[in-house]
Amino acid sequence: MGMLYRRKKRDAVTGLLVEQGPWWMKYYRDSRPFYESTETEDKTEARRKLKGREGQVASGLHHGPQTERTRFEDLVDGIRRRDYALK
Repeated sequence: MGMLYRRKKRDAVTGLLVEQGPWWMKYYRDSRPFYESTETEDKTEARRKLKGREGQVASGLHHGPQTERTRFEDLVDGIRRRDYALK
């Protein structure tokens, strides 16, 4: 089971905590929490993304946010194979 939340920041004028920015999701895989931005400020869209991520975890298709990131080394290898290969 996951949850949605927004990060809070203290207002400089009033001193109150104010929610701002995109919605964040927290979900669990193998009893470890994962935190990820939904990249949207619409709560309905954020809830849809959370449910999709929970579905990936339940079906075993989720490997964590680190594997979804493109590394610099991967880009360099791709350039070397495609652009610098002798034909």
